[in-house]
Amino acid sequence: MASGIQIEVDGKVIAEYERLPNKLRAQLRQDLPDITREIKAAVAAKLTPGALFKTTSRLLPALSSQMVETKDEIYGRVYIDSRKFPAVVAATLESGSRPHEIAARVAPALVFFWEKLGRVVAFKRVMHPGFPGRSYMKSTFDEQKDHIADRLNQSVAKAFGD
Repeated sequence: MASGIQIEVDGKVIAEYERLPNKLRAQLRQDLPDITREIKAAVAAKLTPGALFKTTSRLLPALSSQMVETKDEIYGRVYIDSRKFPAVVAATLESGSRPHEIAARVAPALVFFWEKLGRVVAFKRVMHPGFPGRSYMKSTFDEQKDHIADRLNQSVAKAFGD
C-alpha cells in the first residue's frame, strides 16, 4: 500500500467474478471509476502544497487513477505513476526512511540550500537524519474505507433494484 490504494472486487472476495450477474458487473463498471476518482481527489487534497509537504510540484501531477477489469477481477486504483515521479521517492514520502548516508557519485559534491544556515552548501557526503513519512496514501485509505464500502454496497443495491 506504500505507493497506492487499490479497491478490489475479485476472487478473494467473490468466488467467481466472471459468474456475477451481468447487471452487477455493469453497475460496478459504471460506479468504480467514480469511486476511484473520489479517492484520488482525497489523496490530491493531502498533496496540495502546504498540507503535508511544503511543495508537491512533481508529486501531485504524477497522481493517477484507473479502473481495470479482467475475467477474474475488477478494481480501481490510485497510484503515483513511476514514469512521472520516482517510485522509491514516492514510497519514502509515504513510509519514511531510516537515517542513512548520501554520497555524491555522479557529481563532485552534493549541493543544496541548508535552511538552518540560510545558504547553499556543498558536501561530498552527508548523513541524512531519516524521515518519518507523511502517509498520504494509507491515511487516505484508512479515512475513506467506510465510504468505499458504502459506495460498493450502493452499487450492489442499484444493480438489484433495492
